[in-house]
Amino acid sequence: MAKTLDSCRTAKDFERYARKHGARIVRCKKGIKVYGPDGCEMHAVIHSNHPKELATGTRCALVKTFIAIGLAGMLGCACICQAMMAMQV
Repeated sequence: MAKTLDSCRTAKDFERYARKHGARIVRCKKGIKVYGPDGCEMHAVIHSNHPKELATGTRCALVKTFIAIGLAGMLGCACICQAMMAMQV
């Protein structure tokens, strides 16, 4: 089953999503760096050695960064981030 950005929960889910959408992936010491498909220098860092589900705040930050580097549609994911942040309060 293909995952959407909203349904990504683990580091592997985010990595698969990025690869599927044409992102440039660079391995580094602490995990991977995900660059947008257009070659911009802004990137997200995913700690891929984290085997379990990521914390809500970490997932929200990754979703926001994926939106910023052009890997997601703006409306749906932004709404999910706001809902996730509201649940933490």
